[in-house]
Amino acid sequence: MIRKYFDPEFAHAISLKAIPKFSAKISGWVDALPTEAAKAPSTNGSFVLDVKKPSRFLPFQLVAIQLYGDAFNDKVTSPFSNRTCLC
Repeated sequence: MIRKYFDPEFAHAISLKAIPKFSAKISGWVDALPTEAAKAPSTNGSFVLDVKKPSRFLPFQLVAIQLYGDAFNDKVTSPFSNRTCLC
């Protein structure tokens, strides 16, 4: 109840509305995992990957999506994008 007043972006109703955005971000992250996979022989379309490296920024990106909404996008947050000043 208190969270509704002090942390409205994390209130239950607002969090439920964020599920589609979170699902899209996580699905994109999962789809990109094979491109970061270790160079190892694969069988049946499987791959080997140390998950620590590709997952270290995902929780922070999800929180930023919740806090900043559309102002936070992959062009700004991608480590491979050309960084430009948004000033």
